[in-house]
Amino acid sequence: MYSLAKAKKKNTIKEIRSQITAPQTLYATYISRKVSVYISSFLVKHTDVTANQVTFSSMIFGILSGVALFFQNYISAFIFFNLYYISDSVDGEVARFRKQTSVKGEYLDLVSHYVVTPVIIGGLFLGLYKYYNELSILFLCLSAVTTKMMIFASRESLEKLKIELKTKKTPLISSGIKCLYGLVFLNIVLVFSICISFVFGIEIQYLLYRYILFYGSTYPLIFIYDQVKTFKSIKTNA
Repeated sequence: MYSLAKAKKKNTIKEIRSQITAPQTLYATYISRKVSVYISSFLVKHTDVTANQVTFSSMIFGILSGVALFFQNYISAFIFFNLYYISDSVDGEVARFRKQTSVKGEYLDLVSHYVVTPVIIGGLFLGLYKYYNELSILFLCLSAVTTKMMIFASRESLEKLKIELKTKKTPLISSGIKCLYGLVFLNIVLVFSICISFVFGIEIQYLLYRYILFYGSTYPLIFIYDQVKTFKSIKTNA
């Protein structure tokens, strides 16, 4: 029998979905958002958990993922990463549904990204450095983390200075490149490496080592190219 409780649950989920306005990646559209709306629906109906508490939990999951990568526990890293990514969607959904959006919430979410991103990237690189004991991995780690933080800083500069670009098709780091070097792609690489290692018996560290060689050595070059492209596309009053 179609109960009133089921109808209310569906209405809650529908309302949460209708409030999602930010551009979504394929991963968010087909995976994380499919799960997060149900978690958000449960939280807003049966708990007093706030959006900021969810954000803090998300940050903890992200840190645990980085720690697991450092100790080369890749299955745990994969689980914690996805809990982080799903929670990162839940906090915004809960905030919008309960009308708890605030400057403090946005600040905490930003801090979460600043903390989690270098911890996950650093955890992967430093874990492989511990395994291979090659000094070049430390330089690649520094390269990757520095570039990632520079991207955050550049994005904030555009927003703070209220800089407009000549075309919306010239974002800071194009969507394709952003996907290729983003944490979600690392998640995909992790799954791929785990599966290949399990099926073919190839050492997972060997696969991930090849990935970080590519990531750490090319990311700064892509960043420099994109900065030049972005600078040229800035609107001026002249």
